Amino acid sequence: MGIFGKENKLFKMGLALYEQGEEKYSQALDPLKEAAKLGHREAQYLCGVIYESQGDSYTGNRWYAEAAKQFHPQAQEKIREVIKSPACRDAYGLDDYVRKLAKKGDPDGQCVYSAMLLEKAGKEKWETEEATKFYRRAQEEEALKWAIKAAKQGHQDAQVLCGETYQRWGEEETAFHWFLQAARKDHPTACEKCGRLLFDQKKYQEAAGWLLRAWDLGELSAILLCVDAYGKTNTEESRARALELCERIMGDKALRQDKFHETDYQIAMYKAGDICYGAGEKRKALEWYEKAADSYYFAALKCGEMYYEGDGVERDYKKALKHFCYCAQARHGNKDALYQCGKMYFFGEGTEPDKITAFEYFSRLAERADYRGISMCAVMYYYGIGVEENQEKAKELTEGISDTNFNKQQREWERECKERGVLWRMLKLQKRTVCL
Repeated sequence: MGIFGKENKLFKMGLALYEQGEEKYSQALDPLKEAAKLGHREAQYLCGVIYESQGDSYTGNRWYAEAAKQFHPQAQEKIREVIKSPACRDAYGLDDYVRKLAKKGDPDGQCVYSAMLLEKAGKEKWETEEATKFYRRAQEEEALKWAIKAAKQGHQDAQVLCGETYQRWGEEETAFHWFLQAARKDHPTACEKCGRLLFDQKKYQEAAGWLLRAWDLGELSAILLCVDAYGKTNTEESRARALELCERIMGDKALRQDKFHETDYQIAMYKAGDICYGAGEKRKALEWYEKAADSYYFAALKCGEMYYEGDGVERDYKKALKHFCYCAQARHGNKDALYQCGKMYFFGEGTEPDKITAFEYFSRLAERADYRGISMCAVMYYYGIGVEENQEKAKELTEGISDTNFNKQQREWERECKERGVLWRMLKLQKRTVCL
């Protein structure tokens, strides 16, 4: 570019207006854009500044990207975060820039270039599964070389990328080495990764330390596993710590502002219940379960079981049925809850006996291919209980399950009936004994 070139003259015109302050930015933009289109990198950078000041970050980043491609220092800093996004790299045409940046030894460029190669490796398919695995591994190894170059310069995201790659290959010791490098510098994801690996190795106390650190650094998903880690150390002190964390989750208002999924609060309360239940404090456990039961069906199922069995609480069939019905109506319907509802309506526990409703629950269970539901529907069809008698349908249903499962369920149902003084009849159905 000649010193007296057209682009330089346009740039000087725009710069003179730009330097007069923001009120002149709109006038400065026209000559600067013309110079920028002719490849003047300083003009491209200033166009980015003006558009960014006007709230148009998309167009601002586009001009920063153009300047960065010519290695404009300030523009490069502006797009440090932009190049991490595949969508942004594609929108601004930055893949080639990242590759050049990596080859210049820039750790950000090397890390992002490694991520680009890994992304490409995950998408490509070859003629056979074996070929795909072979070439994918080769591409991942190439990607890893760039990540290691950045990681050795202390780049924390690259260290995590190295750890994730080795973890995917099953080399957990090497993976932990790289995660630890970044975790010691308070990288939140690395702290969580260290915690999860230690948890899998049953080193619960160490795991809890890293998971708690990850949570403090903003990695909110780490806290629930941290609760588990403290709970599994099986000491009174650790259980108290786990309960303290559950209460902290529930009381931390900052987390409630769209930073933590509502389900996670219910899980935290459920875990608190499990901790108390494991320690023999069943009444306190039930209090935690009931707090979560309205929106977390595992907690509702536990409440139902405790009320049904009188486990740590006075037996209450009505409350049990309420909790089981909630679980049964939840998405897809919990199988155990569907069976319990069918049984309770059949025998009239917590409600009036209602064979029609019992059949509806058993039928929903049968649709889930559960042998208990199939077996009960077969018997009820055969005798016309809660449904119009249809012996052919009964025989058809029994063909879908094994003799072992069919007879297992019938023995269980016989026990349930005898406990309640219900009369049974016996008959042969396709070489199986059916009891009712």
